[in-house]
Amino acid sequence: MSDSEAMRRGPKRKNLKPPGQCIFCPGTHMSKEHFWSTWSNPMLPKFKVNAYVEEHLSHTRKTVLVKREIRTRPGSASSKKLRVVCEDCNNGWMNQVEDLARPILEPLIAGHSTVLSHHQQRILAEWITMKTMVVEHETPKDAVIPRADREAFKNKRTIPNYITIWTAKHSVPAWCTMLFRQTASLSSIPKPPPKILAGGKNVETVAFGIGALFVYVMVSDPGVIDLNELITIRLLARLWPSAGSQILWGPIVLRGRNPDWVAHTLDRVIDRPRSLWMPLPKT
Repeated sequence: MSDSEAMRRGPKRKNLKPPGQCIFCPGTHMSKEHFWSTWSNPMLPKFKVNAYVEEHLSHTRKTVLVKREIRTRPGSASSKKLRVVCEDCNNGWMNQVEDLARPILEPLIAGHSTVLSHHQQRILAEWITMKTMVVEHETPKDAVIPRADREAFKNKRTIPNYITIWTAKHSVPAWCTMLFRQTASLSSIPKPPPKILAGGKNVETVAFGIGALFVYVMVSDPGVIDLNELITIRLLARLWPSAGSQILWGPIVLRGRNPDWVAHTLDRVIDRPRSLWMPLPKT
């Protein structure tokens, strides 16, 4: 290539994708975070087809689902990684959250009934909150949790007060490595705060299975719409906010289509008259 041709094309680096930024801090030295922890892989069932399933539903109108993604990923569940955190976070405080949760998670993943103390509930809730914050950035434009709250969680393990977490034991093989996430923009009041009118999503539910453990997470801004006022969760134990000093996990088992019914709860909320679509049309 001649010098004149090289000058016309310009430097190659300007065509490169800019480095990503960690969702928890300003770091840009990115790392891949496993969604299903690698240590859990030996505990998960082995299927004839070496694959796992994940589904993402994004609502952009109240009565019409305009985006539905069902993806069968090759490889085991432990192979799912997201490049959304930096190496310092991944190998530092996030690893500490993982290490604290592991001895509590292992009997749940194996399906053993157990009593969870308030302290254990808190540790599990932190682990699930971390996973929720990570997985919502697989589709960044649909992320609901603000950066300031992610930073507060990193620095002080502050779980946002608009997050509710439910857990249960299940016996549905497909849900041993299933991920289901749903987002929408809803309001239950005629005139929500102006910041919501800028667009984006303000409601999110995440359901995932890891072995015999089924997790359901609800995220919503109570100043605009509180999913806890619209949803009654049966068969699951509320993990966070803690429902008591101890909870018995495992005596009730989700079977058949029960996990699917819980995972699609937001569908039924969207159909209710009290759920107004956001952003509201300008008048």
